[in-house]
Amino acid sequence: MDRVEIKSLAKEKIKGNLWNIWWPLLVICLISGLAGSIGGALSNSLGTIGAIISSLISIAASLLGASYTAYLMKLTRGEEADFNTIIDCLKNKWLQLLITSLLVAIYVFLWSMLFVIPGIIKGLAYSMALLIVIDTDLSGNDAIRESMRMMDGYKWNYFVFQLSFIGWILLAPLTFGLLYIWLLPYMMTAEILYYDKLREKTGTPVAAKVEETEVKEEAVVTTEPEPVATSESEKAEEDNDPISNNK
Repeated sequence: MDRVEIKSLAKEKIKGNLWNIWWPLLVICLISGLAGSIGGALSNSLGTIGAIISSLISIAASLLGASYTAYLMKLTRGEEADFNTIIDCLKNKWLQLLITSLLVAIYVFLWSMLFVIPGIIKGLAYSMALLIVIDTDLSGNDAIRESMRMMDGYKWNYFVFQLSFIGWILLAPLTFGLLYIWLLPYMMTAEILYYDKLREKTGTPVAAKVEETEVKEEAVVTTEPEPVATSESEKAEEDNDPISNNK
C-alpha cells in the first residue's frame, strides 16, 4: 500500500470540500453536546436511573458519530451524500455498529491482558471492522473476520500509515487548534481511501460477493431462451419428409 499516494489523493479530495465535510460533523457535535448536558442533568437529579439514561444518550451520540462515516465514505467516493445518509445509516445499522464495537473492544481487551503487543496487533487486525459494517451487510464477528482477512499482511503497513500523521498532530496545538480544521478531514478521508485501496488489493468483501452471485443467479433464472430459428433448407426437408407429412 502506497502511503504517499493515498495521502496525496486525500489532500486532493478535501481541496475545496472542507465545508461539505465539516457541516454535518458540527451538527453532530452540537447534538452530542446537548445530549451530554441533558444526560449529566438527569444523572445528577435522578440518581441511578438518570445515570442509566445518561449512558444510553452517550451511546446514541457515539453511534451517530460512527454513522457520519457513511456520509464521508460516499463523499470521498464522489457519490451523492447529505445528512439523510447519516440518519439512514444510524436507523438501519445502529445495532450492527453497537455489537461490532462492543466485540472489538472486548477482544482487544482480552488480548491486551496477555501483553500489550498482542493487543496492539489485534487492534490493527480489527481496525476495518466498522468500515466493513457501514460498507456491507456484514456485522459482528463476520465483520471482524473480514477485517482480519483484509488486514492479513498489511498490519505493519497500516501502523506506519497511522504514525505518518504524528507530525501534523504535534504541530496542530501550536496553531491554537486551527490546523485541525484541515487536519481532521485529511486524516478521516485518508482512512477511507486506505480502506478502499485495501479492498481493491484483497478482494471484494464477502457480503458483496454474495450479492453479486444472487444477481447473476436471478439473471439466469429470468432470462427466457430465445426460439431457435429454422433455416429454409430445414423447412424444405420437413416438407419432403414422409413421416412429417403423414402426421
